[in-house]
Amino acid sequence: MRIHPAAAAIAPVLIPALGLAVIWAVLPAESFWCMDEANRFLQTHALALTGAGIPPALPYPGSGLVDDPALMERLRPLPGQYGFIRDGRLYSQYSPLLALSAVPFYAVFGQRGIYVPVLIGGTVLAVMLSGMLRSLGHSRRTSLLLAFLTVPVPFYSLTFFSHGMALLLVLAGLMLLRRGLLTAAL
Repeated sequence: MRIHPAAAAIAPVLIPALGLAVIWAVLPAESFWCMDEANRFLQTHALALTGAGIPPALPYPGSGLVDDPALMERLRPLPGQYGFIRDGRLYSQYSPLLALSAVPFYAVFGQRGIYVPVLIGGTVLAVMLSGMLRSLGHSRRTSLLLAFLTVPVPFYSLTFFSHGMALLLVLAGLMLLRRGLLTAAL
């Protein structure tokens, strides 16, 4: 059976995207794997609600009632490694770029919307990994299966981490280096 070239070009993108979309649809809407995701969610929430500056001050209910900075530090809702208090306001230690990219999707889809940027990034990452594997001689089917199932693409595409996005940028850089497109810049 001969597959139309357009369908052959769409399949490597559609298969990972559909796989991630199905998993996304069945995940509990209001839970997180760990504190890291909740921290990023608080950043997104602060940016969406207040249009807060960068970095956004996180919601800290009751902080205005505490006059003692030491007590405020002890009572803050984020453990030490996740954030800090400055000028009576709570800030995350994470870069707000991922949260900023999620704000429009959060506004449209609610809490599930925060995963849209990482889902898109995971789909692109799976396609790029598949392409790299194909350039090493693997078939289209094998490369898609390897790219999607043997690396943490699905996990990082369904968690509000920046790991998948970072891997995507590293892989894009490696591919550009391999093609000789970055050598002049270095």
